[in-house]
Amino acid sequence: MNKCISLLCVALLAMCLFTNCTKEKLGTNFNLIGTTVLDSTINECSGLTVFDNKLWTINDSGAGETLFQINESGTIIKTHNINNALNLDWECLASDNEYLYIGDIGNNFGFRKDLKIYQLNNDLSVNQEFNVAYNDQVDFTNRLSHNFDAEAIVVDQGLLWVFTKNHQNDSCNIYHKILSENSNLNKIGAIQTNGLVTDAYYDSEEDKTYLLMYIIEGSEFTCTLNIYTGLRSNELTLNKSILLPITEQAEAFTKIKSYEFLIGTEREGTNKGGNLYHIRLEE
Repeated sequence: MNKCISLLCVALLAMCLFTNCTKEKLGTNFNLIGTTVLDSTINECSGLTVFDNKLWTINDSGAGETLFQINESGTIIKTHNINNALNLDWECLASDNEYLYIGDIGNNFGFRKDLKIYQLNNDLSVNQEFNVAYNDQVDFTNRLSHNFDAEAIVVDQGLLWVFTKNHQNDSCNIYHKILSENSNLNKIGAIQTNGLVTDAYYDSEEDKTYLLMYIIEGSEFTCTLNIYTGLRSNELTLNKSILLPITEQAEAFTKIKSYEFLIGTEREGTNKGGNLYHIRLEE
């Protein structure tokens, strides 16, 4: 009986949360404050977050278990190697008032059964390690076309949200997990994004969810920032969709102050990417 009630609640939440999405035309309602080159050590910037009043970033898989504290000009202030963690495919960062979170959830070929979220204390030691799995994944064969890759998480009031990077369609599946419970990632719905979601940020004061994404045409990237409202009130609505002046692989996004944000791109070869874009969104 309790299981049936839980399933019914999840279904009702999904209907309420994801059936009321609307889309506005792409716009350019932002200002580009500046662009700087990231330190060459950060060649695959895949996450940004502000934690304990410091700006942090990470590299993608194969770059060690290192957090980089940087300034807004992309210069490394210090590095911190994390013990008791393994970087199989670190793809995102998030933070709340107590902890910093690292998402080891990259799953390009869909076969991983060892996805993890690391929760770090103020001293950047590992407080807790969460093993996570999608509750609806049954096929773990090695393949390119699937919907179980992800590079975007947000955390709010003890709840973890994961936004997938669907390779099979132009949607983004939404999963959540109560961090205090030993449970899988529960799918509660999907949204049409028309792009591959590469990072997310949740502004708890304004109840705004930002999704960074891109589409690839040949070797060119078209990057978009979607802004949704209503995550907490269970009515996720697309408020704005902003076409960004970035033709690189945008992989990292965070807010640094009122109306101001940073976007990090991965370095591609010697002449493209590896930049930090500082933008201001119009009120």
